[in-house]
Amino acid sequence: MTRPLWIVAGGTGGHIFPALSLADRLDRNKHSLMMITDRRGQPLISAHRSCTVLPAASPFAGSPLRRLGAMLTLLAGAVSCCVLMLKHRPTAIIGFGGYPAFVPLALGRLFRIPVALHEQNAVMGKANRMLASLSECTMTSWPHTKGLPDNVTPIHTGLPVRAEFTDLSDYRPAPDGPLHVVISGGSLGARLFGEVIPQAICSLAEDIRARLSIIHQVRDEQRETVEAFYNKHGISAQISSFFSDMPALMATADILICRAGASSVAEVSAAGRAAILVPFAAAADNHQHANAEVLASAGGAIIIPEPEMTAERLSGELDSLARSDEKRTALALSARTLHTRNAADAMYQAIHSTLRPLSVQEMS
Repeated sequence: MTRPLWIVAGGTGGHIFPALSLADRLDRNKHSLMMITDRRGQPLISAHRSCTVLPAASPFAGSPLRRLGAMLTLLAGAVSCCVLMLKHRPTAIIGFGGYPAFVPLALGRLFRIPVALHEQNAVMGKANRMLASLSECTMTSWPHTKGLPDNVTPIHTGLPVRAEFTDLSDYRPAPDGPLHVVISGGSLGARLFGEVIPQAICSLAEDIRARLSIIHQVRDEQRETVEAFYNKHGISAQISSFFSDMPALMATADILICRAGASSVAEVSAAGRAAILVPFAAAADNHQHANAEVLASAGGAIIIPEPEMTAERLSGELDSLARSDEKRTALALSARTLHTRNAADAMYQAIHSTLRPLSVQEMS
């Protein structure tokens, strides 16, 4: 039986989707794969391929009692992982961050199994930071990722996104035509996305409001209130708690307003659209702000930190963008210069060229 290559990832989309992209790339070489995650990541992976679930939790969050419980969960995960490793000894282990990835990579190193990891954010997460010195291949999504150990030389591969984002045409403004504003990320920060943003949009000057076409993601419990608010102010708006075809929405967008998770920033960069980024202030290590800074420092986005996210501030930024085709175009073009095409291929090549000959031979 062919020994599998393990791909392990934490239970959020930011970890899972790049892992799935690499798995799809490895499928082209017909390599035997085993996907491993925690219970949160299981439904995300199971929609695409089979996976194995390991117990995992963060030992750095919550009360002392909760942290103790997390340590016990990690111990249970270590035992389960040992059993799994003896039964399906992997040829190599690729980690995508999160505590579900920590135990397999640490045990893999202990058992002299080649290991590699990929960091999605512009500041390295705690689990990856502890593993980076053990890894034979450390890949990053963005240049100059913060938090890397001094003895680690990263390989910048970029962050894979769906081809539907990459294949979008360059942004072309339509002077005096409708202004399409797409707002996503309402699941984090109900007040900001369900209250402050509508207030900002509805306080714009009448000539701008008349051109607006709004696509707005909000929480389920906010839908009726937000829809009524837009109707009251005569603004065309489509409200939903979930949009299944973001590439199509971005294709027509003039302005994006969204959070700054790694996947969101990578999609904005790939699509090449003017964006106002509102980093989630409670994100670990303030990594969303670091992600946003990657685009903003290259002239590819506007950042509004949560403490500064008032209706007045957002309205001012929107007015400036709405009145300047040139400003929107410049942001869109600058954002696209940071996108790494074929990131999954770059990840594959990095793994192929740095892991031990046994793994390289079996991956070929």
